[in-house]
Amino acid sequence: MDIDINNLLKLAHRSKSKLFNRFIYWFCKHYFYCDIHPGNNISPSVEFAHNGLGVVINEDAIIEEKVVIQHHVTIGSNGNGVPHILNGVKIGAYEIILGNVEIGENTVIGAGAVVTKSIPANMIVVGNPAKIIKDNIKGDKKL
Repeated sequence: MDIDINNLLKLAHRSKSKLFNRFIYWFCKHYFYCDIHPGNNISPSVEFAHNGLGVVINEDAIIEEKVVIQHHVTIGSNGNGVPHILNGVKIGAYEIILGNVEIGENTVIGAGAVVTKSIPANMIVVGNPAKIIKDNIKGDKKL
């Protein structure tokens, strides 16, 4: 059985029952070892690889259409705002994105990178701290 964690969280958010909402949040947190609030700003088209295993997302972060998020990713606040991730971004495993940053469309972020500054559209970034290594003009690069 394949469970779509994003749809499950959206179902909980739409529910009028606080008990059901809390149960779904608890279930996802303990079953998938993730912390994604049901009232999040995540587009329904976002794909969580491995059902969001180990993913932590601040409830105020904004994640737009067709973003792919690998396992063990943290998207959160550093006390200076939260990330805004635009359409088509691919986020590698063990990624950390913190603060008031904007990740441009079709950007690919390599595994293990730490992003604390905004990244323009169509880039490939890697490292700690994250550095741009190449343009991704065609938007066709895979993780």
